[in-house]
Amino acid sequence: MNDEALREELDLVEEIRTGASIREAALRQKIAARHDAKVIKRNFEVGSL
Repeated sequence: MNDEALREELDLVEEIRTGASIREAALRQKIAARHDAKVIKRNFEVGSL
């Protein structure tokens, strides 16, 4: 492989990695939102237990 082909391949790998990172962040947000929707919020005060 020549230098130009290596540079193009490295650019492609970087784009794939960036896309995967974005998808991972979106999935984490979706999972967190689903979890938060099912959690029952409770307030505790000193001495209430």
